[in-house]
Amino acid sequence: MSLDGIKKSEEEKLLVAFTPFSCWSPHFETELEIIQRHLDQGGAAVVLSCDGELKTCEPNPEHDLLVCAMCKSRCRSGMRWLRGAQLKRETFYCLTQDQATIVRGLEEKAWHSVDEVKAFSIDGMDVGLAAFSSVVSSLRDPEPQLEGNRKLFAKNMATAATVYYSIKNQLTEKVPNVFLIFNGRFSSLRPALRVAQQLGIKSYVHERAGGVDRFSITEDTYPHDLKALKVEIEKVYFESELPDEEKRELAFGWFNERRAGVDQSWRSYTKNQERHLLPNGFSPEDVNVVIFNSSEDEFVAIEEWKNLHYLNQNIAISQLMDDIAGEKRIRIFLRVHPNLKHVSNAQTKGIKVLAKKYEDLNLIPADSPVSTYALIDAADVVVSYGSTVGVEAAYSGKLSILMGRAMYEDLDVCIRPESHRAFIEMLKNIAAGRHYYLPEMYQIGLVKFGLFNKLWGTEFKYVIPHGLVFAKMRRGHKTTTILPNIFIRIIFRLRSEFRSIKLRFKR
Repeated sequence: MSLDGIKKSEEEKLLVAFTPFSCWSPHFETELEIIQRHLDQGGAAVVLSCDGELKTCEPNPEHDLLVCAMCKSRCRSGMRWLRGAQLKRETFYCLTQDQATIVRGLEEKAWHSVDEVKAFSIDGMDVGLAAFSSVVSSLRDPEPQLEGNRKLFAKNMATAATVYYSIKNQLTEKVPNVFLIFNGRFSSLRPALRVAQQLGIKSYVHERAGGVDRFSITEDTYPHDLKALKVEIEKVYFESELPDEEKRELAFGWFNERRAGVDQSWRSYTKNQERHLLPNGFSPEDVNVVIFNSSEDEFVAIEEWKNLHYLNQNIAISQLMDDIAGEKRIRIFLRVHPNLKHVSNAQTKGIKVLAKKYEDLNLIPADSPVSTYALIDAADVVVSYGSTVGVEAAYSGKLSILMGRAMYEDLDVCIRPESHRAFIEMLKNIAAGRHYYLPEMYQIGLVKFGLFNKLWGTEFKYVIPHGLVFAKMRRGHKTTTILPNIFIRIIFRLRSEFRSIKLRFKR
C-alpha cells in the first residue's frame, strides 16, 4: 500500500498513532514521516506515546529506567520536529480501576503451562499469543519454558492487557479515521491492532520494505499476514506500468543483489561466506539434497505460518532421515540458517540431537563459511520450509521443494508435495533416475517476487536512512537527528563506560 494514494477527501480526518518504541530507529522516524504526511494533507493527529507505563517492551525488556528516559526524551524530540496546527501528544495509558485490577491479576497469576498463556484471550482477542510472541523474541527460543521465565511471561501478559484496554478506551473516545502502529506482532503492539480491527477503524501497520529507501504499509492487518502479502505481490506486478522486460530486469537484479551479499531490507547473512566453498565430501555422483532451514522463532507465534505437514522443522528432518534410510544414492545436507549462529534454543539443541542420531546427516553449522549459493548451484534438490532460499533456488534453475509456508508459495516457483509421503516418494523417484521439473510458468513467479521486493512500499520523503538501524529527518535543506536530551545521553554514556570498566576488571 502506498501513502501517495491519500485523497483530498481525507483532509481534516483524525489519525491516532500509537508510538511506544521511540528509541527504535528507523521505525520511529518512519512514524514521524507518516504522521507528517497526514498533517501535510490538512489532517489532525494525536500521538499516543508511552511514559513508562509498559511493564516490558521489545526495546527495553527489563524496563531499565534510563532506557525508558531516553525513549521518552526521544519521543519529545520527534514531536518537536513535526509541524502541524492539529497535532498533540498524550500518554496511551488509559485504564479504569477494574481494568487495572485485571492487569495486576494477570501479572500475579500462576500460569500452569505455556499453552494456557497462548490460549488466553480478552474479548476474544489473542493477547496471550501476543505475550507468547514477545517471550519467544526476547529469548530467541520457539519453545520457551514457563519455569525460569515466569516473570517474563507475566510482564508480557500484563503489557498485552494494558495495551488492549488502554487503546480500546482511547480509540472508543477519539474515534479516529486512521490508526497507525508499527509491526503489530508483539505484546505491546498486537493488542492495539486487534482493537482497531474490532472497532472497524482503518489501521496502517508500517514496517521495513524490500530496501532501506522505502517503508511498507499493510492495511488492517500486520505485515506477516500471508494472505495480505500474496495480494500485494500480485498488485505490484499487475499495477506496475513498466514494460515486461524492465520488470524482469528489476526483479532479477534483486536476486543478483542477494547473491552478491548486498544488504537489502536487512543484513545479508551470506556476504562473509567463502564463495564457491562446498562442504567436504560433496560429490556430484550422489543425489545431493540440501535442506535450508529457517529460524523457528521468527514465525512460531504467527498462526498464518503454521506448517501444514510438520510440528516443526526438526521433526520434518527426522522423518525425512527415517524414511530415506537405505537409499544409498541420496545424501542429505542440512544448512543451518546463519541467523541461528550463537543461539542456544530448542531448535539448535534439537539440531545437535539430529546430528548425533543420524550419522548420514551432513550438518553445515550456522557459522560455517560454506557458501549458500555454491550449495544451491551444486545441489540436485533444494528443500526449504519457508526460507527465501526456496525461491532463490528456483531462480538458479534448481529443483526447489517447499515443505512449509512462504510468501511465494502460490507463485508456482517451487514444487509443493501434498504430503510428507508424497515428498518421500518424489525423492526416491529422483534417486531411481526420474526427472522432475519446476512448474512451467515459474519464470513469471520469479519476476513477481523479485519485483515485489524491489518496488513494494513507499519511498521516504522526510526520512534519510543511514544503513539499517539509523536515520535522520529532512525538512527542506535541513537535516535533523532525533536525539534524546543531552543530559540523558551523557548519563547513559557514563553508565556504559562504567559497566565496560567493571567488565574489564572482572576479566
